[in-house]
Amino acid sequence: MPDETRRATPPPRGKLAAGEAGRFSDLDARAVAGDQLTPHHMPQAAAKFTTRGEGGALALPHEEHVLTRTYGVRGRAVARAEAGLPFRQVLARDMQDVRRIAGAKYNRGLRTLMAYYREHFPNLIHKLPKPRSA
Repeated sequence: MPDETRRATPPPRGKLAAGEAGRFSDLDARAVAGDQLTPHHMPQAAAKFTTRGEGGALALPHEEHVLTRTYGVRGRAVARAEAGLPFRQVLARDMQDVRRIAGAKYNRGLRTLMAYYREHFPNLIHKLPKPRSA
């Protein structure tokens, strides 16, 4: 897993805001009981691309979080259906899902999430080479 000393910028401090993105454990540590915000794992922790704490997340209001394709029992079905898919493909589906729910409202957070994965998990986020035709 990534070394904490490699972090390019320290995580924000203070109260969590909707649309913030980064490491799940950093966002979760800033959550305030009753604020109705939830760090939404992208991809879901059940996909096991990373540990639960190291996985990337986007802070969503609870009413939007429950609409995501991976919330609750839907998440278990998605995890089974997407087992074996590449990280980038699963992440792209989750990003499309957030945009389906909230439009462009969280685009900045989604860009931050991509930057988090590029910095801390370059082996997951890289594009796979296209197969050569014979």
